Amino acid sequence: MPAFKERFNIASQSEHEYANTKGWIVSIATAGAVFGCLMVCPLPLIRIWFTNIAQCSWMNSRFGRKKTLFLYTIIYIAGVFGQTFSNGSLTALYIARIISGFGIGGTTVVPSIYLSEVRDKLGLRQEISNAHRLLQGQSEV
Repeated sequence: MPAFKERFNIASQSEHEYANTKGWIVSIATAGAVFGCLMVCPLPLIRIWFTNIAQCSWMNSRFGRKKTLFLYTIIYIAGVFGQTFSNGSLTALYIARIISGFGIGGTTVVPSIYLSEVRDKLGLRQEISNAHRLLQGQSEV
């Protein structure tokens, strides 16, 4: 990826340094996703064991499932725009990856909670659960 190296002024890095840079770019989004998940459900695991999973999220309870999902989608899109317009700044790319990871974390947790509530009203409990598992599993591949 010579164009990437030149754009971000890392063409002079050795192979080891370049591997570290690529590792940081990838892993920093995962770190943002962890914090995004925790923001949706910040309560201790003990409370989750004793209450309904839908009640564990203060954002879901306060704003509702659709608005919370919309908020995290906007955060993700903002991170994507940040990555697109980082203009060769590695620091800006890292920050944008954290922001998009935060959005990814939230959009991973909220749909499961939302679908568990909606599917009973529609009478399609098994079909929706299977489709969600299939699509979420395919996105991980």
